Amino acid sequence: MKFLKLWVPMFLIVMMISAPFIGRAEQEPITHIQEIFTITYGCTLDLSVASSEKDVELVYKNYNETEWNTLQMMKDTKNENFIGTLPVDALTPPGVEYYFRSPGYKTDIYKIRTEYDPISGNPHEIGIMAATGEVIGYDLQYHSGKLPNGKTVSISTQTPTGNYPSVTSKLWELRSTGSNPHMGIDLNVYMVNVYAMANGRIDFVNTNSSNDAGIYIRIVHNADGTTPNSSIAGTLNGDLYSHYFHLNNVTNNPSTGEMWKQGDIVSRGDLIAVSGDTGIGGYHLDFGWDMYTSSKRIPLPGKYFFDTSSWNNGMDLDFIQPPRTWYDSKYGTMLEIYIYPKGTTDSSTVNPILYIGSTTGTPTKQITVFRDPNNSKRFYAYLAGAGYDNGYANLYISVTRNGISGYVTRPIEKFNAIPSKFYKVYIQPGSITLNQMPDEEPVESVDAVELTE
Repeated sequence: MKFLKLWVPMFLIVMMISAPFIGRAEQEPITHIQEIFTITYGCTLDLSVASSEKDVELVYKNYNETEWNTLQMMKDTKNENFIGTLPVDALTPPGVEYYFRSPGYKTDIYKIRTEYDPISGNPHEIGIMAATGEVIGYDLQYHSGKLPNGKTVSISTQTPTGNYPSVTSKLWELRSTGSNPHMGIDLNVYMVNVYAMANGRIDFVNTNSSNDAGIYIRIVHNADGTTPNSSIAGTLNGDLYSHYFHLNNVTNNPSTGEMWKQGDIVSRGDLIAVSGDTGIGGYHLDFGWDMYTSSKRIPLPGKYFFDTSSWNNGMDLDFIQPPRTWYDSKYGTMLEIYIYPKGTTDSSTVNPILYIGSTTGTPTKQITVFRDPNNSKRFYAYLAGAGYDNGYANLYISVTRNGISGYVTRPIEKFNAIPSKFYKVYIQPGSITLNQMPDEEPVESVDAVELTE
């Protein structure tokens, strides 16, 4: 019993002596929670710490540097936080490492990987806007589904929201707001689940919203639907890509319990994010399919990947549809084209022009395009009588929109520039000579054939 009486007080003494040191270990002078692990080069980055210290410094350097830089952090007068901003130059790829210190204390070193934005390959640019002569698309339908690498796209897809929301802006649409032309497809959604459109691998996750596209994910895919072996952002390691812009947040990978990150394998229908309003444009989801040449993002036509018969009241995802031809016994070879602006059936603001020429040169002769009085999104033209009867001719469609400078074409290739590839059409005359404007509307044919290369 004497032993027990002696042992208890000693135990209490040990605890009393240890307690101050235990509490001191739990309450560090500077506390920082790292929230961003990958960032796009071209953005600044605000960092904060909680501290009761009088002065806190942010110490940082690029991975490629040996010298550390010091930045005095600013005290937030509303609380005990200190705030500091990493400059753009510090975030040059491949990354930055940093820590915080006060007199007599230093935190662990934190690391952030920084990369050139894979959407454009440039600092702080997302590739939403297009300049004159810039390549804005690869016409997958014109090339019968074949990519430049010779592979045919046969991937199995679903919509990014699992249903068919209203389309508020089409791919390649000439529009008065935002970019011109539009380099994606906008869906009118508010804080809805976003799913992987096909099997693939996460190629890039941007969690910093200080760019036009906001928080976004890019997934790399193989043309046949198999999963790419690896993913290294900024390199071309797959056949095509899908993008999901303006997200509210990226969700967790159920296999790891952590946020989706580069290299993670995704299956069609996996929940990857929640839509939001980061970046520009309010609440919506900008999505699409792309291919890359070097670091340049080149959109692919949305219609190729989805059955659009039940989407957006039967309207399509792309601004200009591939032209179709048929033979009318009276008028000869006819051409029709559908143009879908702004997710509506009103095409009164668009103006298509048909250019035709020999197969040995660039088409330069204009042919009048008529608006169907019974269908505002349909336009048609008479090809016979233009000087190429009983033979082949090259042609392309150019479309302008009232009040907007520049034009886009089909086949899709460049903005405000003549394409380098054209549709090749055999033209047959009808029973009448088209030396003047016909006095009646031609009958639309159910046998119209979509043009390819």
